[in-house]
Amino acid sequence: MLSLKNTRQVLYWAIFLGLLVRISSATFGFGFHARDDYFHVLDPAIHWLEDPEFNWEKSDLAGAGLRSHLIPRTVLNLLKLEIALGIEDPTTQLGLIFVLLGLYSLLAVPGMFLLVRQMADEKTGLIAALITALHFSLPYGGTKLLIEAIAIPPLVFGFYFVARKEARGYFMGGLLLGFACWLRFQIGVVCLGLVAAIIYTHLKERNDGQGKEFVLLAKNLGLLASGAGITLLVQGLYDIYTTGVFYGPFINNIKFNMNPPKSLTSSNAFSYIIMWLALLLPPFAFVLLPPFIRAARLYPLLSFPWLAFLITHSFISHKEERFMYPVIPLFCALLALSVFVKDDCNHPYWLKVKKWWTVSVKAFIFVHLLALGLVCINQSQLNQRQAMRNLRSDTQVTGLISIGPEIQSYFLQRKDLTIFRRGKAHLEWLQAAMRTVRAKKVPINRVISYKAEHATVAAHLEKVKLQCEVKEELRGWWLDRLIFKGNPRHNRRRSTIELWHCQDSML
Repeated sequence: MLSLKNTRQVLYWAIFLGLLVRISSATFGFGFHARDDYFHVLDPAIHWLEDPEFNWEKSDLAGAGLRSHLIPRTVLNLLKLEIALGIEDPTTQLGLIFVLLGLYSLLAVPGMFLLVRQMADEKTGLIAALITALHFSLPYGGTKLLIEAIAIPPLVFGFYFVARKEARGYFMGGLLLGFACWLRFQIGVVCLGLVAAIIYTHLKERNDGQGKEFVLLAKNLGLLASGAGITLLVQGLYDIYTTGVFYGPFINNIKFNMNPPKSLTSSNAFSYIIMWLALLLPPFAFVLLPPFIRAARLYPLLSFPWLAFLITHSFISHKEERFMYPVIPLFCALLALSVFVKDDCNHPYWLKVKKWWTVSVKAFIFVHLLALGLVCINQSQLNQRQAMRNLRSDTQVTGLISIGPEIQSYFLQRKDLTIFRRGKAHLEWLQAAMRTVRAKKVPINRVISYKAEHATVAAHLEKVKLQCEVKEELRGWWLDRLIFKGNPRHNRRRSTIELWHCQDSML
């Protein structure tokens, strides 16, 4: 049994290391993970900053009517505070917001310690805290404007309160899990898995003839539902205040996902299973998997919600790795509990491979530390920011067409430009855009596009009588380029961007 002093020291070290890597990821590893970081959070905040009367729901911005105002308006207030303090540079502004997000995400570290200690012992709780502090995915996602990652702290503490199996704990757990659902409504699937785990555990542990236990179960589930119901009621009232409709964003999001646009990519049902196996880092997974499976069987409070979330999302055709972020802490807790239960694992396969346990764990830690190093210096989507900064400082540019790359006005900061943008090369659209600007006598003299589509873009520009030449290639971060080569279809935005200088021969 660890002493109280030693426990606190190790926990403080876990928190300190978690803080260190999160600040490093926020400052040195500057970038976005997904387009939703920017367009569903930062972009509406910018528009409210410029125009307090801006109506997101009636605009053509991404996420209009589909997202709660809670996170974008929080970012808006942070931007206002930074401006009041004299911080004007967009990179500095966003870097400070990323640091604050990292501090918030750090709450998951002590939360994980409390949760796993409640279920096992202090040593295992400390292992879980260290994994949560240093698992490469959590400092990365926790410092980005990812709605999925922002939901993690209330989810972890919600599970902790439920694991205490006290009346007050069920109510507090409901409040926090309801808030996690507010941030990311898909967490409702986790909550259903949690309810199933509570019922399963009760049926497994009940004593025959004790009907009072069913009354207690109903009471505990009622308290859990009451806590969640209060938070979700507040959410509905907030939605009325901000959008005018009770649960408006949630309802619209459901409608959108019931009939998604064809532009959304789709993947097979096994994509997420492969992803989770990859997080066990084969070939080490062949040694780590038996105790992990045993931990999953012994702790349904963690495994049921995790599996419910995984299976449900596996049947949804549109898949992105970030959708799994909310349940990564449950995975980390099961990893820690694998250490706790490994000595009681008697499966014949485990008895053959357990001699490799120590080597596998050391290799597992080594590879994760390498990944953590990449996280702390990551420059994801640097190509986009390079393009915006170059155009911002280009005094000769008068009109811009983007065929592919997103326009991030936060970094561009050029309200004087005439801008047209389309996600993919389409000749008819380009012809219509050129007719519009030529009628207004506005010369288009800059174009940005992806290098992978150079031939198509060049042909289209020639057909609309734009004489263009590629002056710069914005290559971005080397790992982004590598990811693009591995999967061009799903990572197009990470590829090299070409900056064309053009002259309109019709003007």
